[in-house]
Amino acid sequence: MNILFVSSGFQLFDKLDCGASIRSTMFLEAMCHIGSVDVISFYKNEVKSNIDNCQVVGCYPIEKKIEELTFSKKMSDLYRLLTNPLSPYTYYLKNDDMERIVDTQLSKKEYDIICCRYLEEAVNAGLLKYSDKLVIDIDDNLVCAYLRDIPKMYFKNIFTKGIAYYKAYAIGFMTKYVLKNVKVAFYSNSAESPCKKALYLPNVTIVNSQIDDVTDDTPMRILIVGWLDFHPNKDGVLHFVRKVFPQIKRDIPNVEVHIVGKSKDKTLLDTLNAIDGVVAKGFVENIVDEYKNCRLVVVPIYSGAGTSVKFVEAIMMNRPVIATKQGVRGLGNDFESGVNYIEVNNDEDFAKSVTNIIVSIPKLKEMAKQAKIIGNRNYSKERFIKIVKTEVISKFPQK
Repeated sequence: MNILFVSSGFQLFDKLDCGASIRSTMFLEAMCHIGSVDVISFYKNEVKSNIDNCQVVGCYPIEKKIEELTFSKKMSDLYRLLTNPLSPYTYYLKNDDMERIVDTQLSKKEYDIICCRYLEEAVNAGLLKYSDKLVIDIDDNLVCAYLRDIPKMYFKNIFTKGIAYYKAYAIGFMTKYVLKNVKVAFYSNSAESPCKKALYLPNVTIVNSQIDDVTDDTPMRILIVGWLDFHPNKDGVLHFVRKVFPQIKRDIPNVEVHIVGKSKDKTLLDTLNAIDGVVAKGFVENIVDEYKNCRLVVVPIYSGAGTSVKFVEAIMMNRPVIATKQGVRGLGNDFESGVNYIEVNNDEDFAKSVTNIIVSIPKLKEMAKQAKIIGNRNYSKERFIKIVKTEVISKFPQK
């Protein structure tokens, strides 16, 4: 089968710097097990394939169009939202340049399947007109994503707040309407299905080295991994180092927290590094060493949608996890707090849980062991690929 994979906004193949990049590359690799894949990338940097059966046919660093929010634009958007809520173009902009590039490639070669990540990406690149060939990993349930962000927004009055809630639910109906015509769709959170048409595809990690158990020689170190330009990660990290970590350091003076994840915000990194016991490294080439040299991983997430790739990555790297409720969203049915991870409800609970377990090597080893068993069974790279292959092949019989 000939497959065209359209990607924008995230790095592919190597130097994966966030959960979205990891899932995108995993999805691409799964498609390569089905047929020969050509990639069109609209990412800002050039990408080169390191996956068998896959070639990059074009790199185009096209910026997404952002229209100025004038009063007339706001009124126009509101009118479309109220009169045509089922249209994806009410929420997302089609990029004529992206569409032209994709159409040109499709005129050169016959493709059996066209695939992409995210509904927005499909709209941007003009892919919806090929819905009979289209496979989309929509990832997050958009209703849940919007609803979780609303409490953090500022509204001038109750009318604008009401419109925000209306938009959150309307985008859900739009998603169901669009996916009716799409051949295959996947989503990432088992508890947040966007519609009956979509199939659950769990987040996994491409990082899965065989790391030894925690020992007495392992540094007294906590690890946080996450793309810091993504506001749920940034907010969570700042909350942890300001509200939780001081309580931990009071009881264990030699403890450190290392924060790994790319960020363009040098001021943020400087702010974090100015805190006693905090080391913010930004992007690192070798994430495996960071896991080797920590005793446990914390996932301080308080907003967002989907599931945490970093939670899955930590358990697959043989390290125990302490997470907020949002940090383990969509994974609770597979994991049991107190057995294979620890879920915390407030800052005091967070600090106490870290303090109690980080000094106990037997507890750290046992929790990591129990979590890895669940990870190997439900969150392996092999299972991810199998789900994609099975579903896509069933809808696109081999010629």
